[in-house]
Amino acid sequence: MTLNESLFFIEVERMKAMIVTFEEKEIGSFDDSLLALLSPLFPYWGLRYDQQKQRLLPDLAGCSFYLSGLPSKQREEVKRYLHHTGVNLQPSRDHPLAISFDIRFVKDQIEECFIETESGEQTHITLQTKPTLSSRLHSFLHYRGNRENCRLFFREDALPKAAEWISYVMIQMGVGHRLRPLPSSLTIDHIKTAIDQMLHKINPTLAMLQAARFPEEQEQQLIPTGYKPAISASTETKINPFKSLTSHTSSIQPFKQNTKPASTVIKPFPTSTRTRRKDQE
Repeated sequence: MTLNESLFFIEVERMKAMIVTFEEKEIGSFDDSLLALLSPLFPYWGLRYDQQKQRLLPDLAGCSFYLSGLPSKQREEVKRYLHHTGVNLQPSRDHPLAISFDIRFVKDQIEECFIETESGEQTHITLQTKPTLSSRLHSFLHYRGNRENCRLFFREDALPKAAEWISYVMIQMGVGHRLRPLPSSLTIDHIKTAIDQMLHKINPTLAMLQAARFPEEQEQQLIPTGYKPAISASTETKINPFKSLTSHTSSIQPFKQNTKPASTVIKPFPTSTRTRRKDQE
């Protein structure tokens, strides 16, 4: 190979590496194939990749939220987790475009976190024995409702986790349909590379939180594939979070395809608890 040919191939390889920026600041140089692979990951962090201009953008710009009932310490944590996303936290629920989160801490609640929207949609967190990469990114929380006002119930001892879960709900509401299951070709190493070399330079606080989602000793338990379309209604048992607790239960796995014909869900609130809550309101 001649010198000119060598220089040509070096230049071709250099062109494949793209310099990525965020808010006019250089993040690093990455292979275009890696960036294409990581694109479905960025919305989980409230980011969007502009391939044409080779830049990461805030993906929650224009989204406004009002947080009621959250202690000031946890409110500041939410700000730190999401400051790169462009989200706005309003001081009053009177803002015409603000989505209101009515946050409550319940002593005798069974589950750590339960969400109920104005339209009646319910979301609750269930630990998974074989979590996917997608579900682990947001600590098993998969919000199923629309972008609307909601009430978030936390068990009292879950206060240290409240800011993290609230941040994930805000991301999932704001990003919406752009939040897709991660492809099977995306590995833990890819995610760690993105955390260390990209997210850490954009938001170190969220990067530390995300790095904790993938401890070394748990890597062998993770499934890299995303979920597939749900099974048909004729073979699926409807999720009812207010159904009585039975001896046969299976955890909800929002990012994994159902492999059993039916499942039963744990009731997050006993009847007595719901009655007490209404009395408190």
